[in-house]
Amino acid sequence: MVDVTGDNDRIWAALPEEVRAGVDDLICRRSKVSAAALVREGAGPAGPVSIPDALNVVEERGCELMTLDRVDPPPPPVPASRLIEQARTITDPVVAIEALWDGDTARWGILLLAIVYRPSARHPQFDEQELTFVDGRDAPAFTGTGPHMPAAAEATYKGSAVAHDLGVPFSFLDPEASLVDPPRWWDSQPA
Repeated sequence: MVDVTGDNDRIWAALPEEVRAGVDDLICRRSKVSAAALVREGAGPAGPVSIPDALNVVEERGCELMTLDRVDPPPPPVPASRLIEQARTITDPVVAIEALWDGDTARWGILLLAIVYRPSARHPQFDEQELTFVDGRDAPAFTGTGPHMPAAAEATYKGSAVAHDLGVPFSFLDPEASLVDPPRWWDSQPA
């Protein structure tokens, strides 16, 4: 058995060619989490690959593919006018628009959410519907730019426009992305 833990080049070389092609395809389509899962599954008899090691392999390979201009560009930002149209089609009563930092291994940014009056697993009275995701790679954790970062400004502008159109409050309780688990809009509402 080949030890494939901890060394990106060794892990990549141990993967069968068809697995490497599949990983490249997923990375090029911006599906990094799926690509990491394929690295873990594709290692087969070469040995187990940890989640952090698989993510490191994908991140390194992604950088290589980006320099070759093979990675799909990110989708264009959704204009406020389209978000307003989208929010107007929501059938449950919209009670607020909320901006909330969110991230995983594939993305980091701000979710713009319509908070609707409908019980859910998240809250006994309210639920959320995603309107859009604002790319936040300019967040303080990445650049140290502080509260005036472009993603927060964009989310505030768009969220405020939608909220104004619907006549509901806009909430962005952590524009600086300073809290690990920020409070939600519904946390301030009476039970």
